[in-house]
Amino acid sequence: MNIVIIDYGAGNIQSIQFALERLGFVGVLSCNWDEIQKADKVIFPGVGEASSAMKKLKESGLDLLIPTLKQPVLGICLGMQLLCKSTEEGNTKGLGIFDVVILKFSNKVKVPQMGWNTIYNLKSALFQDIKENEFMYLVHSFYAPKCAEMIATTNYEIIDYGDAFTESGFPRSEFESSAFDTAKQGTVMYLRQNGCTNCADGDLTDDFSDSCICTGFAVSKNLIVVNDHCVTFMSVGAQNTFQTFQGQIVNARLVNRTGLDVGDIYKALLTDTTWNDVEGAHRGDVALLRTDQEMNLEPIQFADSSLLVRREPLITVGHPALMLRSGPYVTSGGAFIGLNMDERSTLHYTLPASGGASGSGVFDLNGRLVGQLAYGTNGYSAAQETWLKSEFNKLATEIDPSATLYDLQPRPFLIGPRVQVGLGASTSGASSNYIKDLINYWAPGELPTQ
Repeated sequence: MNIVIIDYGAGNIQSIQFALERLGFVGVLSCNWDEIQKADKVIFPGVGEASSAMKKLKESGLDLLIPTLKQPVLGICLGMQLLCKSTEEGNTKGLGIFDVVILKFSNKVKVPQMGWNTIYNLKSALFQDIKENEFMYLVHSFYAPKCAEMIATTNYEIIDYGDAFTESGFPRSEFESSAFDTAKQGTVMYLRQNGCTNCADGDLTDDFSDSCICTGFAVSKNLIVVNDHCVTFMSVGAQNTFQTFQGQIVNARLVNRTGLDVGDIYKALLTDTTWNDVEGAHRGDVALLRTDQEMNLEPIQFADSSLLVRREPLITVGHPALMLRSGPYVTSGGAFIGLNMDERSTLHYTLPASGGASGSGVFDLNGRLVGQLAYGTNGYSAAQETWLKSEFNKLATEIDPSATLYDLQPRPFLIGPRVQVGLGASTSGASSNYIKDLINYWAPGELPTQ
């Protein structure tokens, strides 16, 4: 087979030659009209800027030749752009073989687009060994809109929150939601840090100025849920002190915590069941305390966390150390990312938080509990653990650019028009369904009926 690669001074020539060699073919470089016309197949490459490349084509007269070719012609990258009617790159007029205008990506996405995308609706023998929804690594700033000549399609997830949403994906129209009041009145704060690994045992605060103060929430008149990692050194029956949003100070004793006993509940939610047996593991990071006296509040009601959908707006109430001067009971809004597919006791959110918010409840817009905060991490890590696996059945491999000769670090994707996940963060913690199962195991019959 005689394959000619058009050489007009603007092509990624060597990479195409190497690709053909790996396939067992030889590509001949040529700008000669006769050689190009006699070829069985022609490759029209291109790298650079459209107007400059078009100028070179015209200087060689190839702009007149290419539209007359009858054999298969493959346009690659800039070469494909120039086969079209025009391109927004330099407002350049193309060869007009396809009646398509090449467009530039809007500022709603990162430009250039760099990353793995699935392709589908495959309509050419070019894809004979490629399956529908196969992943391809794409790098480009311009794209061809759908048209009759399209032989494959890909999607880009563009989340444009605009002015109607916060950067965390929470609708501004819900700032006055009664869910904030419902969540606040059921939230409690530590007064004494017994069992905390980061503070002196027994420290007492009356103004919440301690950055180690954690958060909890009441699920009955006598039951408080907190994080296991906030009471790591507490044994069953050990005491702690809390203050409710209403100002009531109560003494509470540890009923149990996931670092001590989860029965068979946690193991059933793991992909790797050996995690259940790791010494010192928090196993979903939940603890339950029982107060000596009833709390004057309305207990938080449970929602079914399995019914959450991605980007559903959520709220939380806590004591983020970042806002110590604001005092406790700081509210924030965000959205649901997804269920951790390897540790299905855990949910991930775009809820803003910082140290001290550990143990905070996570609530839907009805003020019902859907989960708890325990940890924070990079936003892309949450995507790797949740919808990348649940929706695409894919695993993500992270490359450390410092370990290679070149900077291969993937460019972070967006969760908003100005927020890169690589620079942003996410939060995670136990789901309400997991918390409810633990309470029924540790304190059967003590949850109020709903």
